[in-house]
Amino acid sequence: MKVQNLILTTITFLFISLAVSAQTATPNKSEDLSQPNFVEIHQNGTIKQSGFIIKNKNEGNWTQYHQNGSIAVEGNYASGKKTGEWKYYNQAGLLTGQVLWVKDRALYKQAIEPSIAKSDK
Repeated sequence: MKVQNLILTTITFLFISLAVSAQTATPNKSEDLSQPNFVEIHQNGTIKQSGFIIKNKNEGNWTQYHQNGSIAVEGNYASGKKTGEWKYYNQAGLLTGQVLWVKDRALYKQAIEPSIAKSDK
């Protein structure tokens, strides 16, 4: 009986820990695009990604971050689909690639050598 209680307590603690570590802000229904209405946090407390959710779809500018806080990816959504130029960065903040999206389809991809790339954020 003690072993079963210990196992149940351990499993409950694990589920609570996982729920707390995957915190996200609840997106509101506002169409105000001046401040992101969605923020997801890494387990270390830094921002993982932020952007806008309108009518349950990603909209406007979105940014994803490495755990060290530097930008990993930045781009735009239109009605939940990737659109326009998306930029990809390594943890040092150097540009490593670009992808041109139209209606969630990658039309053009360019890898950039990070040692010679300039961070043009």
